[in-house]
Amino acid sequence: MDAKGLAELGRLAQSFGPHVFIKPVEHQDIRIMINIRRTLLKHRARTDALLQSIFRLHGGSIKLLNGRGSLAAEVANQLWLLSTNGVTIRVDLDPLVRMGEDLRSHIWDMDRKMRTMAASIPVCARFQTIPGVGTITALSFYSAVGDPYRFRSNRDVGPYLGLTPNLYQSGATARRGRISRYGNKLTRSHLITAATVLLRTIKTENSLRTWGLRLATKIGFLKARVAVARKLAVIMMAMWKTGASFDPDKSKPRFLQPEEAGLDRVRISGTKIPL
Repeated sequence: MDAKGLAELGRLAQSFGPHVFIKPVEHQDIRIMINIRRTLLKHRARTDALLQSIFRLHGGSIKLLNGRGSLAAEVANQLWLLSTNGVTIRVDLDPLVRMGEDLRSHIWDMDRKMRTMAASIPVCARFQTIPGVGTITALSFYSAVGDPYRFRSNRDVGPYLGLTPNLYQSGATARRGRISRYGNKLTRSHLITAATVLLRTIKTENSLRTWGLRLATKIGFLKARVAVARKLAVIMMAMWKTGASFDPDKSKPRFLQPEEAGLDRVRISGTKIPL
């Protein structure tokens, strides 16, 4: 029955003309880089946690820094401090230290390349004018959306990334649940992180931060940061279409056509194939 239904859908699709959007190769390459960086970060965290547990077992403690050579210097310093107190770690830690340093070096190189890439893409450079939005969030959103003009409304990007609540309906009953969490999980987490930085770390006042802090007092911080993340996505869509930078006073820019915003290359490089 499922196979028959899919065959019917494929037959009807040719007459109705629906299409599936295939992201440009440039965007897919960015996604690959972001996923590689995430994997390297996970391995670095596991290596650091193992080293930290070994030193705690012997009564020591290490500071986990991200710079090149910082881990090796910290481990050597802590080993010397333990030895002055008569404590010796008999296990060879050099393989773990070399692994941690290699991971830090690779992550540092990737961050440098991604900063250069984001600066060379005009829309990503504009995204970074938003307080809290950095290189990774800008590239993640840019590569996840692909073509902003495939969304009829800027608000459609919220459901696309799973940042809007589910709606449960049965008869006369209708209630909203948690966010759907559909779409790209990594981009959604990047937007939520950017919203957290905007609300917690950024001190420069702007209308978005003021709105988010006011909302946090009503519904709590965790829910408010998701709402701010959704609004961030909508603002970034509007900036993409208009070619404007972030306006802290929330003035709505004029909507531009793709050719006016210089997006011909994005629309041409994107491919649509029929179902």
